[in-house]
Amino acid sequence: MVLRALLLFMLCGSVGTGFALKKWRQLTTLHQKIATLENRRALLLEKNLELEEKIASQSDPKWIELMLKKHLGLIETGQIKVVFNGTE
Repeated sequence: MVLRALLLFMLCGSVGTGFALKKWRQLTTLHQKIATLENRRALLLEKNLELEEKIASQSDPKWIELMLKKHLGLIETGQIKVVFNGTE
């Protein structure tokens, strides 16, 4: 009877240890995932701030003027546009 109880205790103990080890590994994996996600979140927040600053700058009249000149080739009244052959 004592031997059976001892065997049962050992069996439960080893199963419990295996269960605890499995849970420990799962917990470690979850902590790693949390760290990865926190790093990704920080990078995305930084990128979001950069994009918000870019959007804010695009409402600046000087920026709009610069883009019109650069991309559409527009010039201000009174200015002379010089075009070299083969470039436009």
